Amino acid sequence: MARFGEGKSGINTQFLAIFHVLLIFIHHKVNFYML
Repeated sequence: MARFGEGKSGINTQFLAIFHVLLIFIHHKVNFYML
């Protein structure tokens, strides 16, 4: 459990980075369709 808690921050930042890219990609697709 302790080791999982230690590596959680690294996994979190990676997940947030991927989520951020997906969010931008979806946002651009929505803007494209709205035009």
